[in-house]
Amino acid sequence: DKQSGVLKGRVGMTQHGSGTNSVYGTYERSAQSLVSDGVEDSGGASRFFPVFKYQAKAPKRERPVIEREDGTKIQHATVKPLALMEWLVSLIVPPGGVVLDPFAGSGTTLQAAINKGFHPIGIEQDADYIKLIEQRLAA
Repeated sequence: DKQSGVLKGRVGMTQHGSGTNSVYGTYERSAQSLVSDGVEDSGGASRFFPVFKYQAKAPKRERPVIEREDGTKIQHATVKPLALMEWLVSLIVPPGGVVLDPFAGSGTTLQAAINKGFHPIGIEQDADYIKLIEQRLAA
């Protein structure tokens, strides 16, 4: 809100002089507008983003590691916090819905989906990461 300041306008659908309808977040009335629907609105940019969640990086216990026979370790570089992914899937997936993760990585999103009662589908091309996902979901 400090950056955007207080904005005034309308939120909704407007019909322009051309007869086409356009959807806007917030806009000022223009001379072209013939019919205006929606509601008067004012405030800062935060009114479009009512919920924020801060989450620190994933703790060590949420970062699966597998040791190969040669002693090297398999681990994912960008593991997401489980609490964050649980919040995100709950935010966008309807009850009993399906969560598709086309880049499953270490499987955090898949675990979050299971924990929240959703049906997960994960895709991962790196065979080493498949092992991480299996370890995470077996726990």
